[in-house]
Amino acid sequence: MPIDVNLQRRGIHLAFVCSLCHAVEESSNYLFLECSFATALWHWLGNLIGSPLDSSSIQSLLMVCHSNWSPQLKLVVIASIINTISTIWHCKNHRRFVDTIVRFMQACDKIKMETALTENLYTLGSVKVNSDGATHGFLSHAEGCGIFRDNKGDMLGCFATYLNIQDSLYAELFTAIMAIQIANLRGWREVWLECDSSLVVDIVKGNKEPPWKLKNYWEHCKRIIPSLRLKVLHIFREGNSCADKLASFGLRSRTTSWWNLVPPFLLLNLIGIGIYCLIIGLKICNGFLCLALLVRNISVGALTPLP
Repeated sequence: MPIDVNLQRRGIHLAFVCSLCHAVEESSNYLFLECSFATALWHWLGNLIGSPLDSSSIQSLLMVCHSNWSPQLKLVVIASIINTISTIWHCKNHRRFVDTIVRFMQACDKIKMETALTENLYTLGSVKVNSDGATHGFLSHAEGCGIFRDNKGDMLGCFATYLNIQDSLYAELFTAIMAIQIANLRGWREVWLECDSSLVVDIVKGNKEPPWKLKNYWEHCKRIIPSLRLKVLHIFREGNSCADKLASFGLRSRTTSWWNLVPPFLLLNLIGIGIYCLIIGLKICNGFLCLALLVRNISVGALTPLP
């Protein structure tokens, strides 16, 4: 995780400070648990669920769920904790890289919205697809891919398609269109599309115009969308790593493929990186890396391997 302390360990010697409170040096523990902005969010969340949260560690946060709570309630509470961690990371990145301050109430609204979306995801018949496009540079060999999974997290299939010489926007948007078309052909009506390109998300939502090369493809896709219950969201690249890995494979192979099961090269990646694994007993890996990405996986994130 690109926290300031970790960057220093890799030889990047700069004057680092917490992007949210500007008080002390930024570390994983401080950013997610001790920062004044983070502690205010944990206090707010504790009041919201009616149970105080011990934010001294990740383990203590997850122990808030009582044994007599229903499974659905536990899922919502865990999702809210995960989305709070995701929101803290989002606010930190916006403050540092976009020079935009996300206010406290805006952060609270984001947590509530994402938790509500998380609950809606786990409905019978819903299908989640993570799409991604990749190029070696501007106007270079391009590849797109998509990973479909059901409401239990089991993989329904994944694809990788070679797109010849294209730019990155073409690869990202064409892949999103292809994912929508595949969902329609397979009869999946409730579709949740996640893409790490905010421009593609804006195009699918109708806020931006597509590039001229994809105008006809997009017009055809627009005629399909009304028959679907389509939700489209932006996801940071860290949460889309599985699709990114699949796109990288496509760039190397330069073929078009479909898999009904997790591809072997992707399965090896799942074993090695905590983001792809639901770890029984919550095995914390390097502090927050496993939890922040694992939690993202539980809520709206990348591919979950079969148990």
